[in-house]
Amino acid sequence: MTKQKELEKQQALQSQRDRISMDMHDDMGSGLSSIKMISELLKRKHSDAQTRDELNQIVVEATDLTATMRDLVWSLNPRNDTIQGFIDHCRRFVKQYFEQAQIPLDFQADCNQPSREMHGLARRNLLMILKETCTNIYKYAKSKGVDIQIQCSDTTLNISICDRGIGLPENVRENNGFYTMRKRMQEIGGQIQWHSDKQGLHTNIEWPLTLN
Repeated sequence: MTKQKELEKQQALQSQRDRISMDMHDDMGSGLSSIKMISELLKRKHSDAQTRDELNQIVVEATDLTATMRDLVWSLNPRNDTIQGFIDHCRRFVKQYFEQAQIPLDFQADCNQPSREMHGLARRNLLMILKETCTNIYKYAKSKGVDIQIQCSDTTLNISICDRGIGLPENVRENNGFYTMRKRMQEIGGQIQWHSDKQGLHTNIEWPLTLN
C-alpha cells in the first residue's frame, strides 16, 4: 500500500510539472512573442535613432527572456529527465552559441546509459554552469576554439571544457559568476574545478549519479 501511494504521489508530481511547463510555454511564450512583434513594428514606424535603439533593446531583452523560459520549461518537463536529454540540450545550446560567436567548437559525448534518469534540478544547474562558462569564454578567453566533452560512467557524469585561449585572470575567477557556479554544484552534491595551462582554461565538472 505504501509503494502504491508513493507511485501515485510521483505520478501526480510529474503531471503537475508537465502542466506547469506547458502553461509556461504557451502563456509566457505567447506574451514574449507579442512584445517582440510589437517592438519590431514600432521600429519600422520610427526613424529617429534613439527610439529605434530603445526598441531594439526591448527586442533583445525579450529574446533573452524567451531563451531563459525555454530552459526553465525544459528543466520542468518530466519527458526530459534522462542523461541523453541533457546531452542533446547542451549540444544544441553550445552549437548555436559558438556559431553565433564564430568560435570553432568540438563537442564530444560518450554515455553508456543514456536512458538513466536525471532529475530536473541537476539538469538545470549543470546547464546554467555550462552557459556561464560559455559566456566567460566569449568575454575573456580570446578563444581559438572550444573543446567540450561529456562522459558518463556507471557512477559519475563528467563535463570538461577547454577554451583554447588565454585563460582567465585570478581576479576574474573570483567574481560572482564563479561563486554562483560553485554554489550550484554544491546544491546538487557535485564538484567544479578550474586550472590553466598552455591550452587555456580548463573547467572540470563532476556529478555523482548516485545522488540522482
